[in-house]
Amino acid sequence: MRARGYAASHAQAKTAAHKNAPKRTKDGPPDLVYCPHTIAVYTRAGKPGVVYLAHRKYPETAALNPVAGLIDGIVADASK
Repeated sequence: MRARGYAASHAQAKTAAHKNAPKRTKDGPPDLVYCPHTIAVYTRAGKPGVVYLAHRKYPETAALNPVAGLIDGIVADASK
């Protein structure tokens, strides 16, 4: 994983998430069930050197599409 790219992506996502929170809340109140937006990074015993990344897949809604794009980008960048 590239820590530098991940950190930059994380900062972008955090900024965008805070900036767009009022719009997401207004446009998609039922979508609040998907908060907080998380990415799990973990390892497993017996699999040394393997790092797993997991995150939710979001439904296609106007409120969640920007979030889904950011998270997909962070995961793609971190998995390089």
